[in-house]
Amino acid sequence: MADSVTTILRRLVKALDQGDYWAEDRYLDIDVKIPSYLDKSRAFWRGAGPIPKKPHRIHTLVVDNVKSLDLEAVRGAPCMRTVMLFGEGPVDLRPLLDIPLEALSLQLDAVDLRQLAGHPTLRVVRLSTEQAVDLSALRTLPRLEGLELSGATVQDVSPIADLSRLLSLTLSYEQWQKLDKIPRLAAVGLGGCTTLSQVNQWAARFDPDESLGGYEYFEGCVPSDG
Repeated sequence: MADSVTTILRRLVKALDQGDYWAEDRYLDIDVKIPSYLDKSRAFWRGAGPIPKKPHRIHTLVVDNVKSLDLEAVRGAPCMRTVMLFGEGPVDLRPLLDIPLEALSLQLDAVDLRQLAGHPTLRVVRLSTEQAVDLSALRTLPRLEGLELSGATVQDVSPIADLSRLLSLTLSYEQWQKLDKIPRLAAVGLGGCTTLSQVNQWAARFDPDESLGGYEYFEGCVPSDG
């Protein structure tokens, strides 16, 4: 294990020295091939793909540097609750309909949420995309409780108003400005880079006896001259 860790560190340092990396939305993507990792319990797997052919015991699946990923192997995986995908894509998400998925995090160029329509167990969705995402399919997720879109480009935020079971919502300042009707929530979040005055303006929108029954929080960066 020690030798493999040393090898990985050397590859990362070499890639950084050569400038083979890019940073976006607090995520540093280093262009280097890293061996996949499966913990001793066989419940957590992370790698650049392909994914394991028999992921029956895997609880959390994290795939880096996604370019063209086949998720067919996860169909029927009885223990898989969390999936995180980072990269360009595209990815066919339909195999995820056949697992008891609860949390999905996608940082891809494009995402088609229609492929997840009607997912019976999905509770939390986090998106970061380059191309605009259609949120209409979120209305078909019966157990959706958490949604984070501050890093995503969105076609229309209005479907959010119909998510009656939603408890937590994180959007960018611009997305919040476009959302006219807010469902009753336990927590709201403001993500991304904004000014201090925008943070204050956003927070003032939520009164204790209004649409927010819990608390608000801000996560992002505020310029020193904001």
